[in-house]
Amino acid sequence: SGDVPSPLAGRVTAVVVTVGQEVKEGDHLVTLEAMKMNTFVFAPKSGKVAEIHAAVGSAVEEGQSLARIA
Repeated sequence: SGDVPSPLAGRVTAVVVTVGQEVKEGDHLVTLEAMKMNTFVFAPKSGKVAEIHAAVGSAVEEGQSLARIA
């Protein structure tokens, strides 16, 4: 499936896509903050955002699914 894993543990500071939105490979999906640095998470493939598992302000673990692209 098209799970988008978190590259690191941190806090979600922005979710810039919505469920149902079409994205292209490389599009910005989520911004994470860890150790005062922002990390941008990009779509690993083109498709439609099927689910969003990240919420602004929530803590995520490395490898945790942030979203799913169908």
